Amino acid sequence: MAVKNPKFIPLLLTGVAICIAAAVGYKSLSDKAPSADAEAIEATERFSDGLEEVLSQAKQALADEKANEQAANVSTAISTAYTDTAMSDRTEPQTEQEKRPEDRTPEEIRAAVQAVETEVFDNANRLFEEEEVDLDWGPDYEQSLSDMFVEFDGLDRVSVSEIQCRSTMCQIIVFTPQGYDADYFTSVFYEALGAYQGGELKTTAAIARNMANGITAVYVSRKNHTLKFY
Repeated sequence: MAVKNPKFIPLLLTGVAICIAAAVGYKSLSDKAPSADAEAIEATERFSDGLEEVLSQAKQALADEKANEQAANVSTAISTAYTDTAMSDRTEPQTEQEKRPEDRTPEEIRAAVQAVETEVFDNANRLFEEEEVDLDWGPDYEQSLSDMFVEFDGLDRVSVSEIQCRSTMCQIIVFTPQGYDADYFTSVFYEALGAYQGGELKTTAAIARNMANGITAVYVSRKNHTLKFY
């Protein structure tokens, strides 16, 4: 029988040595005299005990070797599964949302940006519509803003959809079919707000775009008030 693992050879040699020593001792005692039977029996028992210990050690060594091999196999399997999963996640995104920015097309990037802009736009519009109209302030401020669009150089080229004022803020919606239209309006509007009539209308303002529908809204806060969606 061939020994597969060389680590167990010393244990086997020890067992063989014990067997030989016990056999020689037993033969020697038997040749001397019948009175040596007791010593022969004792030697035989020592041989039996020693052989059992060697076999027990060999059995334990085999068990340890098998356990280590199983642990190594499990570790390898886990490592392989983790690597495969990581590579799959990195190379094959399951949904459009999981794509890395560099993997997206310009159209996909534009759609993602517009989705965020539209969400902000809708939230601001909802908060504005929840306000009641302050008749002591709203109508007069609406007229002042309308005059600014007519009189300030640059704003007269902007196509205004509507101007409304409620109780703490005003909403101005203009048509901006392209991105550069929105950029132009934003730049000129902030300039006008700070310069028109010596800065009489200057206050906090915020832009909300909805380029998917080609419109841009600007919200102007009433003085001593803050915009709710800030």
